[in-house]
Amino acid sequence: MSFPYNNSFLQSNKGLYYYKLINEIFKDYHIFKLSPLRFGSNKQIKYWKKYYKKIGLSLLQYELGSSHNLLAGNDKLKFV
Repeated sequence: MSFPYNNSFLQSNKGLYYYKLINEIFKDYHIFKLSPLRFGSNKQIKYWKKYYKKIGLSLLQYELGSSHNLLAGNDKLKFV
């Protein structure tokens, strides 16, 4: 595959990041669902605001997206 890395983690942006790739692979099985993005505590939100500003975006809290927490909490996956 030859896709750019999606450093914004937003579904609408081109490229892939790990969750978007996993979601794409299993899309026909309807295992994963998008949910509102959340960025944690005030300290974490401060970090993410700085991160998104650096890549030319504003923090898009509550926009639909995906995260590693959704993967980890998915009861259809078995971690070995």
